[in-house]
Amino acid sequence: MHAIFAADAHINGSRGNVPFGNKGKLIAEDELGRDFVYEGKKYFEPKINKGALARASLYILTCYKGCANPKYLPKESV
Repeated sequence: MHAIFAADAHINGSRGNVPFGNKGKLIAEDELGRDFVYEGKKYFEPKINKGALARASLYILTCYKGCANPKYLPKESV
């Protein structure tokens, strides 16, 4: 995302490589956002700019095929 938006090192560093999401059990919340755990995986929901982040993610996934780790993408339903 840092290629599309300016990134604050403190905020970006606090999330690490945890994927964005808000499913599962809420395990922590602070001024930056909320942490969830679902099926043993941790997810992070930012407190602000969720819509802009979602649109930018869709743009990147649409324009740059194969750029995302498949284990973080939703499974196709039949």
